[in-house]
Amino acid sequence: MNIYIKIFIPLLFISTLFLCVLHLLDIPKEKTEIAIHNIEKTLIFAINANEINTLMLDKISKNKKVLIYNHGTVNPRKLNSCSKYVPSSITDNAFRDFFIIILCSNSIEKPYPKATGNYTFSRANEIKRLVDKVLEDGFSSNDIFLAGHSAGAWSSMLFASLNPEKYNSIIAFAPAFAGTRQSQIQYPNWRLANNYQMQKLKSGAPIRGLLFTYEKDPFMQPNDFLDLIALFSGSLRLISYDCHDSEHAHMTHSLDCMSHQTKSLIESLLSNGEAFP
Repeated sequence: MNIYIKIFIPLLFISTLFLCVLHLLDIPKEKTEIAIHNIEKTLIFAINANEINTLMLDKISKNKKVLIYNHGTVNPRKLNSCSKYVPSSITDNAFRDFFIIILCSNSIEKPYPKATGNYTFSRANEIKRLVDKVLEDGFSSNDIFLAGHSAGAWSSMLFASLNPEKYNSIIAFAPAFAGTRQSQIQYPNWRLANNYQMQKLKSGAPIRGLLFTYEKDPFMQPNDFLDLIALFSGSLRLISYDCHDSEHAHMTHSLDCMSHQTKSLIESLLSNGEAFP
């Protein structure tokens, strides 16, 4: 019995000490605050959608503008890892005057057979929550810009069409959400969802900003947006490039054969808030 006591008591003490150390180290809110405090030095930081309410933007200079970047979605039925990539066409222009928030989405496609594509509306709501938090912390809607790629760009456009008073302009790279053109033949529900959401965009408020589309993109191509551009011709500018074959065309925003022009257009938008110089 004495041997067990001699072994058990030291083990209990060591275990208790170990748990106390872990408790002291595990302070997620403090980690979030540190990241926020360093924004002006690091320029870019990522935040998970479920952490929006923990944002502390009161220490950020209100002379800064805000750009919210939304990544693409690989598989809408699974929680995707958050890409921390932001195109250099944005970061090179935004360095001095902006801080950039990468919004890591938690939205996945809900298994409703008649609601294909619902994850984009959920992502648009995540964007709205973040924009509302930025506005609540004292920033002007005129200083809030949106950007994104693929499903992130599409969701940003949905938000913009529903909340015209809450942002300045948008930069949308290759917006799409319903799979490739080929996959929509195999899964017609996604084609129907694509048509439905395009009609939602057309019936919403005019979207302001730059819409970059790419020839040979297996998802959506310039011609798919002509009707939308015709409706919003005074506020939304269509830019189309033919840089790559179909395998890489969707990624033209990062493999840009017209990068000088892209940067110039984005510089004008971020400086003046106008898509048409």
